[in-house]
Amino acid sequence: MVFLGLLGAAVFHTQLAGRQLRIDRLERSVASERERFDELRYQRAELRSPVRLADAAGALGMQRGDATEFVEVSPQLLAAQIAAAGVIDDRAVKITIDTDPLDQFRAVKSVTERLP
Repeated sequence: MVFLGLLGAAVFHTQLAGRQLRIDRLERSVASERERFDELRYQRAELRSPVRLADAAGALGMQRGDATEFVEVSPQLLAAQIAAAGVIDDRAVKITIDTDPLDQFRAVKSVTERLP
């Protein structure tokens, strides 16, 4: 009985050590993938950098505009455009309510991104 108990304990410790090795391998793998994720996030930040984008645009011959002009659209023209595009949804109304140009741009993009 004692021999079987010792044999069972030995088998249990062997299984425990094997599983611990597997856990250690998984933890190393997770750590290396986290490092890789951080490196990729850093590369993405570099690629999206305004300075790099400006340099790339300059290399393509693009240049900064001289002036910015916001065009005010009459409600009738907006209604005609909505009628021409068909029924979209209630989010199209947000375009005329918001006064911030960036909010207007976001609203237009959210409506038009689903259109063909």
